Amino acid sequence: MKNRVIYPTLVKQYDDVYLAYIPDLDVITEGRDEFDAISMARDAISLSVMSLQDDNQPVPSPSSAQAAIAHAEKRADEETDFTDGMLTYVDADIAAYSLKCRNHAVKKNCTIPAWMNEEATALGLNFSQILQEALAQKLGAK
Repeated sequence: MKNRVIYPTLVKQYDDVYLAYIPDLDVITEGRDEFDAISMARDAISLSVMSLQDDNQPVPSPSSAQAAIAHAEKRADEETDFTDGMLTYVDADIAAYSLKCRNHAVKKNCTIPAWMNEEATALGLNFSQILQEALAQKLGAK
C-alpha cells in the first residue's frame, strides 16, 4: 500500500478555468486558477489511488516528464490538448487524505432503556459525544 505518491501533472488554461491532467492516472480536474487546479489534482490523485487500493488494483508508478507528455500527445484532441501545458509534479499523502475522507460523521441508531433516556435527557447529556468517547476508549483511540 502506497502512502505517498507524486505524479507529473500538466496544467493548462481553457477559457476561464485551469485544467489539470494527470497522465499516469488518466484523470482530468479543474480549478479557478493554477493553484486551485494543482490542489484539485492532489485531491484527484488521492481519490484515484484510494480507489485503486480499495479494489486491490496496482497503483501506477510515476512516469518521467517525457513519458507524461507522450501520454498527453496520444490523448490529445482539439478540445483538450495538454502537450503545451505547464508541467509540474503533484504529491499526495494518501494515508492523510484517507483519514480526512473517512472521518465524517455516520448516523447510527442505538437502543437504550426508557428510564436511562429520561435521566440522561434531564441532565442534558449529549448522547453522540458519550457514545463516541466510550467507543474511543473501547477501541484504544485518542
